[in-house]
Amino acid sequence: MGNGIITLNHAAAAVHEARLYKKSSYKIFETKSEYAKKQQENIYWINKIRSAIEEEKLLGFFQPIKNLHSGEIEKFECLARIDDDGGLVSPIRFMEACKMTGTLSLITRRIVTNAFRVFSDTDYEFSINITSNDINLGYLEEFLLLNVKKYNIDPSRVVLELLEDIVTLTESNMLEQINSLRKKGFKIALDDFGVENSNFSRLLELNPDYLKIDGIFIKDIIENEKSELIVETIVHFCKRRGIKIIAEYIHNEVVLNKVKEMGIDYAQGYFIGEPKESIK
Repeated sequence: MGNGIITLNHAAAAVHEARLYKKSSYKIFETKSEYAKKQQENIYWINKIRSAIEEEKLLGFFQPIKNLHSGEIEKFECLARIDDDGGLVSPIRFMEACKMTGTLSLITRRIVTNAFRVFSDTDYEFSINITSNDINLGYLEEFLLLNVKKYNIDPSRVVLELLEDIVTLTESNMLEQINSLRKKGFKIALDDFGVENSNFSRLLELNPDYLKIDGIFIKDIIENEKSELIVETIVHFCKRRGIKIIAEYIHNEVVLNKVKEMGIDYAQGYFIGEPKESIK
C-alpha cells in the first residue's frame, strides 16, 4: 500500500510538471529533477513553518527607514524571520510553501500583533507587508482595528505595504477593502514598484501614500543608465501625484547620495540599518 501511495505521488508530481510545458508533451517523474527538488523543499518548509508557529520561533524583525530630508530614522518595516536552530531564515525561503498551505495569514497575524506591541510605546511609523491572501480572506480590517484598540495606536502610524502579488486588483472587493482601510486612517504603500506587473495604471488605481522603488533599480543606479532613467521617471510621476518615495537596497554612501540628489524622500537598506529584533 505504501509503495502504491508513493507511485501515485510521483505520478501527480509528473502531471504538475507536465503542465508547465507545452501541450502534447509528457513528463516522467525523476527524483533529481528541479521540479521534484522544489517540491521536496516546499514540503520541508511546510513542516518548518508549522513547527515555528507552534514553538514561537516565528520572529518579528525591524529594518529602519531614514527620512532623507531630516536625516532622521522615522519609520521601520516589520519583517518575518524563522529561527531555524539558531540561524535566521527570511521569507524568500518559505513564502512559496506558505502560499501552498494557506498559512500566509497566520504569519501576517503574528507579525501584526508583535509589531503593535513593540511600537505601542513609541512615536515611530511602522509598515507591515500585506499579501493578496490577507485581502481575500477578509479578516484584515477587523484584526487591525482590534490591535489599534488593544495597543492604543493611531492607525495613521500603520503603513500597509501591498506586496507585488496584489497585481491587478481583479477581485471586486480588493480595492474596496483597501479604500476602507485608508478611510479608517491606515496608510498604504506599494512595494517593489517597477517589476513584474507593477505599472502606472495600477499606481493611479491604488493612489498609495508611499511607493517603494524595487531594489533592482537602486543597487546599480550609479553604473546603469537605464536604471537611473527608470527611477527618474518614477520620481517625476510620484512628485506630480504627491506620493512619497522610498528607495530600497541602499548599500553604500554613493548610492545614498545619488537617490537623495534625485529627490527621493526615504532610504532603506543595509547601509541605513540591518533588520533587527529590537528597534533600539
